[in-house]
Amino acid sequence: MNFIRYEKVLDWIELNSHRIINVTLNWGHLAASSQFNWAKADDWLSKGRPLSLIALDALMFCTTNGERLNQSPWMREIQPRLIDNPKPEIVARRLKEYLTIDKVPRTDAVVEQIIKNIFEIV
Repeated sequence: MNFIRYEKVLDWIELNSHRIINVTLNWGHLAASSQFNWAKADDWLSKGRPLSLIALDALMFCTTNGERLNQSPWMREIQPRLIDNPKPEIVARRLKEYLTIDKVPRTDAVVEQIIKNIFEIV
């Protein structure tokens, strides 16, 4: 039952993404804490900004072990994870593919951190 509500949050983000002017980490927090999954991340990466930036931030939060700098107590408590966690090689390949179309310092740094995180988890 809760999964249905979480899915509605992710759908709401997607439906309202055209209104987002500044993609802050808050959007990634919201997605990560709403049962974010790889299928949704991959889809949002394909749709481009702002959804792709939200997906990257959510992936970062879902792959972080332990505490992050400036992480909220709530995020430390729930420790979000990808629901359908694929093999690290699949995620890394897709993120590197994404960088070929959006290689700016922000995306480059987040992708590097996610890849580091997923290979540390294994």
